[in-house]
Amino acid sequence: MPSPIAHLSVGLAIHETVRRYFRVGDGRIGRLFFFALVMGLSILPDFDSIFGLLLHDFGRYHNNLTHGLLSGVVIGLLAGLAAHLLRRTDALRWAALGAGCTLVHILMDFCTEGRGVMLLWPSTTRYTAPLKLFFGLHWSQSVTSPMHAVTLLNELPLAVLVLLLVWRARSSQALETRP
Repeated sequence: MPSPIAHLSVGLAIHETVRRYFRVGDGRIGRLFFFALVMGLSILPDFDSIFGLLLHDFGRYHNNLTHGLLSGVVIGLLAGLAAHLLRRTDALRWAALGAGCTLVHILMDFCTEGRGVMLLWPSTTRYTAPLKLFFGLHWSQSVTSPMHAVTLLNELPLAVLVLLLVWRARSSQALETRP
């Protein structure tokens, strides 16, 4: 699986792409809430790794049911339901955001070197893309393993590219709003 650096970089790209389509309240608090929500949704499938770390059996708990296509549908439905309960008129848009962030995460893990993802959970068959875009984290290695440097070097160009694109887009918007 890619590290949180890659997942959060893509989450930032998603945020910048969709933020103008969501009404999240006025002011800084609403924008900050929406940013945190999109970043959280982008990393949400890895929530299961907490159980793996706490129970000292990472492989048993991580990258299973939360990395199946069904989880993207469920997260989307929950996001849409939450928006509906909050009397949002754009509940379908929120459902698409929840499903989209989750499914992009799963796609990234699918395109990572490693054991693959259970796309069709509850089936235990793991699937992996023929083309690997990410080296991924190797949790079986120690924290000081040089393998983590390879992961970092693999993912830094993506993070830098996203940050540059966000900076450029925000700079262009600032120029357009000047009188």
